[in-house]
Amino acid sequence: MSRLFPLIRAVWYILTLRQWRWMVTARMRLRAAGPPSLSQVVNYKMAFDRNPFLKVAADKLATRDYLASQVGQEYLPPLVFASTDADTIISRLPLGNFVLKPNNSSGSILIVSETVRDSHPLSASELLSRGAMICHPRNIVYEELRSVCSEWLARRYEWRPGIRAIEWAYEGVPTKLMVEELLLDQHLRLPSDYKFHVIAGRVEFINVMSRYQDNKSPTSSSSTVQSTLLARDWRPMPVAKEDWRHHQVPVEVPTRSTEMVELAEYLGTASDYLRVDMYSVDGSPFIGELTPYPNAGRHKFRPRSFSRQVVRRWAPTYGPRARFTRRRGDFGVKRRRQAKK
Repeated sequence: MSRLFPLIRAVWYILTLRQWRWMVTARMRLRAAGPPSLSQVVNYKMAFDRNPFLKVAADKLATRDYLASQVGQEYLPPLVFASTDADTIISRLPLGNFVLKPNNSSGSILIVSETVRDSHPLSASELLSRGAMICHPRNIVYEELRSVCSEWLARRYEWRPGIRAIEWAYEGVPTKLMVEELLLDQHLRLPSDYKFHVIAGRVEFINVMSRYQDNKSPTSSSSTVQSTLLARDWRPMPVAKEDWRHHQVPVEVPTRSTEMVELAEYLGTASDYLRVDMYSVDGSPFIGELTPYPNAGRHKFRPRSFSRQVVRRWAPTYGPRARFTRRRGDFGVKRRRQAKK
């Protein structure tokens, strides 16, 4: 039986992979007569887009080198250090504010800030279960944090049967943990996160996310984050993300908003769909990361029609949908050429 197990596992792997690719292909072919949804675009990229740039975008450390060569070091948050050893990370952590996160993961992040309420000590299980958290330096238990670091370093993103989404860009990216300086404005507040969704080289919408700083909760989750969608010209859009709280007051437009849009579109030309995350700290823009598969393809908006409207310019040149892009003059290549004019 022990000899049969590898064979059974290999057959299961092949069948699952073929079935997953067939479902994505079939669904995209059914939608070839018109624009797909934003979630379909992301899942299509996972299955068929093999642009080498996506490997760079999936690695936050490689992204820093790329951004430094493309736009300059001044747009990057200061990097304290990076390491593959949990003990080294714990011994070199700053005593005050800092940000700790893996280089090849989205959502796993620990923000340590002296501006939040001093609460209970954080356990490893709490840190791992919540994903993104913010806490006071006195709430850190270093033995627990060492376990979290070891868990993050042990994660591998590989092709495996039975998983919902296969994110090719992250496969084979070596795991490191990186510590950055925490960005705070002059009022010691965390800056808002401006997520520019760049499709076919143009910013289609901006998702502004702000974390609570009212000392009511030291943790960060979907219930403690406010979100607002803005158009390319920074006007509020009558659209909301499901399961997220909306800003109760108008979102502040950054001082260098035009420059931030231009930066996002310049960087977004490297892929047909790329999310560029930025911060604005006292008027100065900083680029946080580039995301090849935003939200892992799980976009939910109200109204739902918005998900199809924003990808009307998307025209892939890879995978089975590329032939529909070439055939249909009313969607895809012709539309992109008209937009350039």
